[in-house]
Amino acid sequence: MTEALTITKVDVYVILAVFYCSISVTVWVLIARDKIPSVDTLAELAALFNTKGGIIMFLWMAWLGTLTSTLGFGVWVIVKGVNPQHMVVTVLLGMLISQAFGNVNGALFKTMTGEEPSRNGNGNGKTPVPQPAPAAATEAAPH
Repeated sequence: MTEALTITKVDVYVILAVFYCSISVTVWVLIARDKIPSVDTLAELAALFNTKGGIIMFLWMAWLGTLTSTLGFGVWVIVKGVNPQHMVVTVLLGMLISQAFGNVNGALFKTMTGEEPSRNGNGNGKTPVPQPAPAAATEAAPH
């Protein structure tokens, strides 16, 4: 006989407390051993993610996260025996598959094409045609 898994507020609070305590202990251990990274090291890490390879890596992780959440939600629907005709389930599954997964895929493929991002601000990668400056209005000097 299978019992339904119920998660209460206390369970969530305990999980969050364990998570925050583990982060706090990790930080204190790093401080005690004098292993905290310097500001320059963190700046180099941020600069690494600001390259094309870093963007591709970030998008790949986002793609993997959306794929995992979509598959997990689909398995949850099948295991729980939720009626697929239910409107909320249909909308959520459609949103996960089409919007989240599709947007990350589109951004990942666009980044991997090898084109440099637009630096001129107009979004098309073409250099804008310079417009002639308006003629300065001449004022009559008082006589």
